[in-house]
Amino acid sequence: MGVGGEKVSEKAKKHAWKVVTDKAMGKKVHDNPKLLKQGIKKEERKHKKSVEKWKQRMKRSTNMRKQEKQEKRKENSKFKIEQKKRRKIEKREKRLVRPGFKGRKEGFINGA
Repeated sequence: MGVGGEKVSEKAKKHAWKVVTDKAMGKKVHDNPKLLKQGIKKEERKHKKSVEKWKQRMKRSTNMRKQEKQEKRKENSKFKIEQKKRRKIEKREKRLVRPGFKGRKEGFINGA
């Protein structure tokens, strides 16, 4: 072994001493490989689940946006149609009103 091997063994010793002193002081030492693996798997599952929920939210929000745009478009087209009808009625009323006479033309004078 070279210099690298000595450094590794020195670090391992330091870590082992740190674990022992922490246990002696009553601190919790998280060094059980089985529990660590379980924790990692649990985090991965949690992350996967949140990613799925996010995808569903995005899909739902895009659908909602499309529907909202379609609804707005329908409302706008209805509004424009109503405006057009109103303008035609106003134009017709304006044509029937005769200047110099009161009100609009009701019919012929002789009733024929």
